[in-house]
Amino acid sequence: MAYTVKKRKLSMKYRDERDNVRTRSIEISDGNVITDDDITNMNEVSKSGIRSYWESVKQVDMGNSPSAESEVKDTGRCYFLMEDDTVSSFDIVDPHPDLFVSATGKNANVIKDYDDLSLLNGAENSLKFLIDDILAGRILLSDGETPHSYLNGKRI
Repeated sequence: MAYTVKKRKLSMKYRDERDNVRTRSIEISDGNVITDDDITNMNEVSKSGIRSYWESVKQVDMGNSPSAESEVKDTGRCYFLMEDDTVSSFDIVDPHPDLFVSATGKNANVIKDYDDLSLLNGAENSLKFLIDDILAGRILLSDGETPHSYLNGKRI
């Protein structure tokens, strides 16, 4: 079963002359593409001004079931060097054991180096793609920033 759209929502942030804020959310249909013209129409029927808007989509796949011994409290953290010479991170919820150097011992907490991630292994291949997406700016870190390079990862 694939992820299917269960709900799409449009949220608008209104601000009045006293800087009071109100957020209004409405459900929208699957095929509806919201444009600035739609928001202009919503704005023009209100005395308050719409300063910002955003869409959210809830998608569900009930066919995804957890692996044995899964633990959502477990976290893997990938570290990236930012352009300003600081370090930022991307967290992996309940990381797959294939991502670690070893199954036991001190290396059981060390995520494999980027160059050691296999394109043939599902979890490793997916991590490689996520790192590439982060480095390419398709996934943003920190305050919407793109990192300079990937450093390493570990279980925290």
